[in-house]
Amino acid sequence: MATTKREKLFTEFPPVSTEQWEEVIKADLKGADYERKLVWKTPEGFNVRPYYRAENLAGLKFLGSEAGVFPYVRGTRAHNRWKIHQTVIVNCPKEANAIALKILNAGVDSIEFQIVPETFSAEDLNTLLKDIHIPAVEITFSGSKTAHVAELVIAKIEKEQLPAEEVHINFCIDPLVKKLTSKGSFCSENGAKCFEKIADLVRKTKTYKGIRVITVSGEIFSNAGSTIVEALAFSLAAGHDYLVRLMDMGFTIEEAAKKIRFSQAITSNYFMEIAKLRAGRMLWANIVKAYNPAKNCPCKMFTHAVTSTWNQTAYDPYVNMLRGTTEAMSASIAGVHSLEVTPFNKAYEDPNEFSMRIARNVELLLKHESHFDQVVDPAGGSYYIENLTDSIANEAWKLFREIEEKGGYTAAYESGFIVERVKASAAAKDKNIATRREILLGANQYPNFTEVAGKELTEAAVTRPVSEGNTLAPYRGSQRQGAQGVHADLRQLGYGPCPCPVLLQLLRMRRHQSNRQHVLQVDRRGRQGRSGIESRDRRSLRIGRRLRRGGSQSERAARRQGDPRGCGRSGMYARTGSPGHQEFHQRQEQRTRNTEVLPQRNGYLKSKSHESKIFRFNI
Repeated sequence: MATTKREKLFTEFPPVSTEQWEEVIKADLKGADYERKLVWKTPEGFNVRPYYRAENLAGLKFLGSEAGVFPYVRGTRAHNRWKIHQTVIVNCPKEANAIALKILNAGVDSIEFQIVPETFSAEDLNTLLKDIHIPAVEITFSGSKTAHVAELVIAKIEKEQLPAEEVHINFCIDPLVKKLTSKGSFCSENGAKCFEKIADLVRKTKTYKGIRVITVSGEIFSNAGSTIVEALAFSLAAGHDYLVRLMDMGFTIEEAAKKIRFSQAITSNYFMEIAKLRAGRMLWANIVKAYNPAKNCPCKMFTHAVTSTWNQTAYDPYVNMLRGTTEAMSASIAGVHSLEVTPFNKAYEDPNEFSMRIARNVELLLKHESHFDQVVDPAGGSYYIENLTDSIANEAWKLFREIEEKGGYTAAYESGFIVERVKASAAAKDKNIATRREILLGANQYPNFTEVAGKELTEAAVTRPVSEGNTLAPYRGSQRQGAQGVHADLRQLGYGPCPCPVLLQLLRMRRHQSNRQHVLQVDRRGRQGRSGIESRDRRSLRIGRRLRRGGSQSERAARRQGDPRGCGRSGMYARTGSPGHQEFHQRQEQRTRNTEVLPQRNGYLKSKSHESKIFRFNI
């Protein structure tokens, strides 16, 4: 006879309190500092605990809300069917149209045309949109003269008398971020002409609810090196400035809010990016709600997500596929209106057919094989994600309030506050990459030193752009910055690997396993610092002395005799000026360039600029 009595799982196990967990953790740490070992001090300004429990959800006011219900933490819709977005660069309208038709038939349902020519006519627009059924696809226009292109598109829609409710078009007009922040000035004094043009477009598209005129380009902050909190707060501040300016020009909060679209970059910080998008929706809903709209519909944040270019590498570019996949997962789990996976080769060339196919296939797999579009906000209720959402929301709100106290986004930018914050965060990221506190796979972790740069990799692709004055310039974290760069992009172009600067930096980054101090400390001229390894006990002092002197007496004797087999335990370098020692290494390898990687695992690296130094390394 079947039993119908339900039994709860694990009822035989007694509950474990947080105090009990903490006692076990402290015992396992064996006296080590709890905060230092287990608590993550994030660049965002808050700490992340090693674990979270149900009691950590107490006090979170946004819990219990549903998807599609204010404050929209769990999503602005009751479903998660995002649009697969892809960008087509328009140099020739006819060629771009052929590419667009091909990718639309391959699964893309949101397409962006990035206009390159300075002159673009109605005839060019007709050629570009030939055989594309406008009501069947979402279309975005960006690039050169976007406001002029918007006029042509609106005229075409009106001429063809398309139903207003079936038109879904976005224009990437953004004088605050794309113009002011990136170039340092408006097109006119205080942006008067820019905002007059925006106001005119808002009036013309008043009956078209699916047309968004303004796009806040939040990815510029992220790709310039900002933190997640800064990118979110600055985007919200710019969006609020647009609201205020449009309302000052006579528009209602409903009319202004429904014409704004947000574009956000998604980095490889998997869980924090999920929390960022959830926090962003909640904060924007509260910003708009403060102006008392008749309904909550204008409070919905219209978000487009694009995977980051900051962490893309030009060398070993196929690793970028992995980054794009995890970033796309973050965006699709958090919930967005549309998503674009950046092609893996965008770091050094225009995307080609293969890279674009791989990029859109990532989203197709997430949809049709992983079924991410079949569940709304799967992260909701997670102790960790909910606490991350709350922490990011609190920090972003503080920064947003600070910007408002300075007079809004424009005033904060003109005072230098925004650019200074982003550049400071970028400098901190660069330092973390140089010391391997932040990992860029293929750049400062597991670099491929045998890789030969292809002809498509130019000097411009690996050189960091310079932002002059009070401006922001997006860059890649692996791009070198002058002669002191430490990243993979330092390898010589077109001549195969030249990894000397990278290897020296990897040696400097390496820490001893017992005390975590830097094992090799070399100044700018290649000399070891006298400080060596700072040790606190005798054992560490002995280890430090051995590492500085190059090992035991027998090992040093083996080096003097030119026998590398006796040098296997040290793992560091030996300083030598012995002619015999130099001749041994020169006899072993015929170098055609300044530096060269030897085939054996325990090898020797010689630098031409320091003839009296031989650096021995274990990687």
